[in-house]
Amino acid sequence: MADASVIIDRSYTYQLNSAQKRTLPVGWRGAVDAKVAEDIRKRKFGRIEKTAKAAPAKDAKAAPAKDAKPAGKDPAPQTVGKPADQG
Repeated sequence: MADASVIIDRSYTYQLNSAQKRTLPVGWRGAVDAKVAEDIRKRKFGRIEKTAKAAPAKDAKAAPAKDAKPAGKDPAPQTVGKPADQG
């Protein structure tokens, strides 16, 4: 399940697993499970700041940035102004 970023307005405690609880203090800001974030919002213990973006699929290839440098080599230096006379 995706994470959501929340801001806590009132102290909020929830069950992590059968043996552990987690308490988020007033003013706490961070990522929690989307289900927990929705409960915080519904019960008015805080608010959802934003939903985290999902990670891309493993087989999806990301396009390189337009200004990305080639791996392993620095591009040739750029000349500023007029080039020197080639005698």
